[in-house]
Amino acid sequence: FMKKEFGIGNNAAYKLSKEIALRGDLEELVASLSVLIAHLDNYMQIKIHCSEILKDLINIIDDLTSSTEFFDYRRVKLLESWIKSFDIKIDESRRFYPICTKVSSKVLVCCTLARRCERNYLAYKEKDECIYLNRLGDYFYLLTRYINDQVGMEDYLWFYSQQITHTN
Repeated sequence: FMKKEFGIGNNAAYKLSKEIALRGDLEELVASLSVLIAHLDNYMQIKIHCSEILKDLINIIDDLTSSTEFFDYRRVKLLESWIKSFDIKIDESRRFYPICTKVSSKVLVCCTLARRCERNYLAYKEKDECIYLNRLGDYFYLLTRYINDQVGMEDYLWFYSQQITHTN
């Protein structure tokens, strides 16, 4: 039989709780970000940013299980300044799906995980870290496009169908 509870900090928690799911998602993002950082040798400034983001995510995880808040809400503004530093022209009226290089594909995985963490954070509790996770998803999406732009790879224009038809 599988034990349904285990300890986090000084508390026992139900394995299927929203808190444990969120913590697992954040830990998955940390692991994927660690892999990305290992592949950013040609992008040293971005490697520094991602190392700082890794610390922020660890603080957010710690906040889930502690009465002390470790996350510094000013980090949202810092993340937004990094987003603005990407010199990318984006046509908001069109949807793009990045066709990825080896590095940008790892960034896109982080983007997807950050979006999932944001959704699960909202399901768990509302707090300013969710704003950070929202901007983090934006950061990774734009970083994917930035890295692709640096190597001359174009985005794939994604057209939505007017109607989806199913065959029986």
